Parts: sequence; C-alpha cells; structure tokens
Amino acid sequence: MTSKEFAIQYAFQFIGVPYEWGGDNAQGLDCSGFVGVILRSVGVMKNREDLTAQGIREKLKGYEEDFPRAGNIVFYGAGDHATHVGFMVSDNEILEAGGGGSKTTSLKLADDHNAFVRGRPFDYRKIMSMAHPFTNAGRVHSSLSGK
Repeated sequence: MTSKEFAIQYAFQFIGVPYEWGGDNAQGLDCSGFVGVILRSVGVMKNREDLTAQGIREKLKGYEEDFPRAGNIVFYGAGDHATHVGFMVSDNEILEAGGGGSKTTSLKLADDHNAFVRGRPFDYRKIMSMAHPFTNAGRVHSSLSGK
C-alpha cells in the first residue's frame, strides 16, 4: 500500500467525529486538525506540529496542483489567506471537519450545529488552491518527509 492509499484509507475512519475548534484527535477535530492527523500519519507533519489551514498551505508551497485528484489537500478562503482545508479521497470528493467555527468548543455545540467530519463534493465552495504532497508513485515527496 502506498502512502497516498494509506492516507485515504486512514481518513475514512474519522467520518462522524465531532467538530471541535482547535481539536486534533479522534475526540474532536477542526479542519486543520483533521488534515494534520492525516499528514502526520504519512510523515508530512511532525507529531507535535500544529498548523492552521494557512500554515498547512504554506508548508505545502511548491506542491501546488491544478487539477483535482485523490490525495490533494484543498484550501478555501479569501484573498490569499486559507481559512478552511479538506482532504480529497477521490477525484471529486473531500473529507472535511466542517459545520462548526470558533465557538464550537464542545460535543453539545457540535451536535447543535451538525458539525462533524463528513464527505462533500470538493467544489462545494470556491477553491483557493490545491496541493499534492504525493509523488506519481503514491509516496510522500522526500523533501516533505525528511527522507
């Protein structure tokens, strides 16, 4: 199994996890926490590295992608600042931790806002940019993994 295949398979286990602002584990995830968990699972991010959507975008600078495909990291936002991020699991669908916001800080609030990790069409809102941290062979780019 390639790193990309592993990341996609791993991402699906988080479907239904509640949205929690600042969350980065299976008890609660925000958008960057969710993508960070996936990227850490394949060595793109270090275990203690905690980045915002914009921070992940900056980390993946140089790996921009112009067309949608599984394994892409998709960024949404305004101007040149990413405010939301998701992970493409097919050529037209992302998984994202969404529906919440900075005030969604508990399971009750996540439930009230119907906020959780879920699938959506990747273009459900205007895309700012995409990045692809994997080679054509499905491995993590060596400059990202430190190998």
